[in-house]
Amino acid sequence: MKRMLYPIIITILLVLVTIILYHNGNTADTVFLSSDSSYPIYGESAYSSSVGDIKISVEKIVQERYFIVYSWSTGDESYFGITLLVENIKKERLSKDDFKTIWLVDNKGKTHQPIPYFEILDFPEDQPLGWKQVINCKFWPLAPEIQYVDLYLKYGETLFVIKKVPIK
Repeated sequence: MKRMLYPIIITILLVLVTIILYHNGNTADTVFLSSDSSYPIYGESAYSSSVGDIKISVEKIVQERYFIVYSWSTGDESYFGITLLVENIKKERLSKDDFKTIWLVDNKGKTHQPIPYFEILDFPEDQPLGWKQVINCKFWPLAPEIQYVDLYLKYGETLFVIKKVPIK
């Protein structure tokens, strides 16, 4: 009986130690775009701007840092990306031609113009609603000391401003 009990106790202890170590070591950096970051708010961004029937919200912020080295080419492919959700509150059709320009002003006062890469997608892609769009924009990487950015977007004839969007 004792011979059978020892392996069972050791197995249980190993499982408990593994669970405790995994739980304590699982500290991934997560940015919730919410004024109360104790829990995520799904479906509504805390960083948005509405003018008239158009609402623009920050959906996602990405900071990619990587460097490519090949035998014949090298290059820094790092970027700061931002994904915006454009909605017509009255659910009327949006035009992709209404997007004009975007720029950022960081907390140090420096203005950042985008890399010439824009992707304007209907939402959802498989069966577009017509009144929702996703805009993906890329910028050169921001300095490590930058805490937040103010986002300026010209859509149609309207300037949308979203203040103090955290990037860390």
